[in-house]
Amino acid sequence: MHENVQYDFRIKWVHIPEWGCQLMFTEGLSSKTQEVKEGFEPFKKIELYFCLPDFWNIEVENWPLEWLDRLACIPQKNDTWFGPGDTIPAGNPPQELSDRFKANHFMLVEPITLGSFFENAHWKALDIRFLGVVPISQDELDYKIRNSATVLTERLKKANHTEKVDLFRTSVCRRRFLGLF
Repeated sequence: MHENVQYDFRIKWVHIPEWGCQLMFTEGLSSKTQEVKEGFEPFKKIELYFCLPDFWNIEVENWPLEWLDRLACIPQKNDTWFGPGDTIPAGNPPQELSDRFKANHFMLVEPITLGSFFENAHWKALDIRFLGVVPISQDELDYKIRNSATVLTERLKKANHTEKVDLFRTSVCRRRFLGLF
């Protein structure tokens, strides 16, 4: 799958009933320190995660596992780094992840709902930051490009959307009509 290259991370999966979710996250990605640009020093050591609803059946909808594996390889494979607000297309060209929600990109966000969960003494001592992988639609990506990741994240929060994957949510952005709206 990775062209005979060995990447140093594993994917773990844990059910967290008190948070009403399942957490799928990388472990070991942070062992390689990222060379980040100025202002992003706290993100030198990251792990990525998908927050999935309690009812998610990974055997039926397994794209989060496949994509977490693919996304985690990108920084090492391309000698780049990830930080909050980065967007990654779901394929080349971008493909929709589901028939229910037309997401075709991912945006990395700092924990929204799970912030206190990741304030673990162990992870803090290791200086590891977690970034949630949020599926977004093409019109949300276009909005982010025009405005900023911060503005899109605030729009998602205002609509009560967090990093928890919700394939039934509607886009928080309307399509522009003739480039006017």
